[in-house]
Amino acid sequence: MEAAYEKEKELVQDLADTKW
Repeated sequence: MEAAYEKEKELVQDLADTKW
């Protein structure tokens, strides 16, 4: 569960970087 949360957070950060 924790790993998934970290992975999701990383993915969101990457997406935000690409979006912005």
